[in-house]
Amino acid sequence: MKCFQRSIVFFVSLFILFPLLNFSPSLLGDDRAAASDKEQKAMICLEVLEYYIIVYQRGFRFYYQGAPGCPGDFIAMYRMEGDEQILYDKKPLMNKCSGLMTMLLPSLPGEYELSLCAKDGAVELARSSRFHMIWPPSNLRAVLIPPDPEDKRKFLLEYCGYPMSENDTIALYRAGDDESDALAYKDISSMSLGRVEWEFDVPSEPGYYEFRLLTGEGKILINQSPAIHSVTGETLPPPTPPQIPAKACPPLWLSAIAGNGKVFLEWTPPEATVPATSYQLYRRTTEEEDYALIKELDPTESSYLDEEVTVYIKYLYQLRLVDAEGQEKKSSNEAFVIPKKISLYVGLVGFSSTRMKTFSFLGQTSPGSQVTVNHIDIPVLPEGYFFATVEMELGDNRLEIIASNKAGEKLIYPYLITRNPIEPSWPKGMVDIVLTIGSKQARVNGKTMELDVAPFIDQGRTLVPFRFIGESLGAEVTFTTDSSGRVDMVTYTLGDTHVVLFIDRAEALVNGEKYELGVPARIVQGRTVVPVRFVSEALGCEVFWNAETREIKIRYTAKK
Repeated sequence: MKCFQRSIVFFVSLFILFPLLNFSPSLLGDDRAAASDKEQKAMICLEVLEYYIIVYQRGFRFYYQGAPGCPGDFIAMYRMEGDEQILYDKKPLMNKCSGLMTMLLPSLPGEYELSLCAKDGAVELARSSRFHMIWPPSNLRAVLIPPDPEDKRKFLLEYCGYPMSENDTIALYRAGDDESDALAYKDISSMSLGRVEWEFDVPSEPGYYEFRLLTGEGKILINQSPAIHSVTGETLPPPTPPQIPAKACPPLWLSAIAGNGKVFLEWTPPEATVPATSYQLYRRTTEEEDYALIKELDPTESSYLDEEVTVYIKYLYQLRLVDAEGQEKKSSNEAFVIPKKISLYVGLVGFSSTRMKTFSFLGQTSPGSQVTVNHIDIPVLPEGYFFATVEMELGDNRLEIIASNKAGEKLIYPYLITRNPIEPSWPKGMVDIVLTIGSKQARVNGKTMELDVAPFIDQGRTLVPFRFIGESLGAEVTFTTDSSGRVDMVTYTLGDTHVVLFIDRAEALVNGEKYELGVPARIVQGRTVVPVRFVSEALGCEVFWNAETREIKIRYTAKK
């Protein structure tokens, strides 16, 4: 049961609420706070615990306590547009005073508020401060797959991200065309994982095309891929997004980073004009009205590790500067934090292979953490999102994703990704073999294979390794040996065709009928080689010779 639960419940942080939601009776008017004796004593506190995806639903969990526990109590979520509020969701509390509650995340980013109401909405007991929901980062990137035997081409699209609503799509458009309809699209609303690779048919008209990630019934553009040419595969750089200058922290700005039973605090220095002889660090919980002094610090210090805290309790901190007489000269902002273990979510669950030369993925860690992938630093957004791209070698590639923070927490996420070559899609029942005289490399349906012996020409006939040609066509291959253990006969069986060749004898049998050969099968460098044209045509293949490139092309189409 636990394995089943783990398989369907993939906890992943999708959005960041800032600030965390803190309800307090101090937000209420006297008439609301005095609704009943029970309500007067209530301490209303909602804390967002985590975000999740479960069975294709995107939502967040929060804990509430101090509700009246009466019929008609509920918590409502509003989207705020200026002074106007639009009800998004409403959940009854079912006569409970506290508990764990979930709500679905809205499909649109923006400002939201939560409201705790009693008496079927006649009394609003508390309202949260406004918090902001954003779309997580996403990535779209396409490459061109080589053409198949019928010269049909496909785009291979890599998408990293998380769906936002029930009508999210990825659509293919001609680059820069905002007037025409989408040429193709994929519905991603039921996709809970963070990464996929999909194939799209290339439009018949040559030119540049782009993929767009859309939500809101296709009306809202979230992201788009670089434009890619349908014939050459050349890509154009995407439009440069506007650069938003980083905001510098003001003087005496206090920040808190959560750890497992500890909190790391750091701050910027005050203005040089503020006289002070020491810092005083204060702390309280949401259930406490007054701050308590926990540490006096030298003014040269800029950080402190508080190890006397309890996990999953919300703490508020404030730093104050005092002079020699103990008079407060300046105080910092209030920094709040919930001590807990560092988190690391990586959108690679169920994904073990790629055809991309560069492999991209999305993840999220606890805000304030640092991330490395194979010992390379990865930028982390303030909300904890990170996006990594890693160069891939053909075959197995090991990833080591590490999240750490200044509270001394660390998580290591090892992963194995296998890179396969990008190959064209081949029609079912068709086999294309390309051999080159003098080269040990051959291609079977676009895939490169290594031969034991390079094809060569003898008396105007090309000879190739007998096992390679038969197994590539899907034939059953056997051989017999003489009394000395030397191969003396090889056979192929493909469908209802049976071919027999004799070593060093210029004759063969096809379904019992005898044929004369221009050159016999033989053993070269310990390997048996056979005349490729005779064997291929006997098994029902077409054989083409290109004198300029010295290539032999064999095409087999299975009988229907």
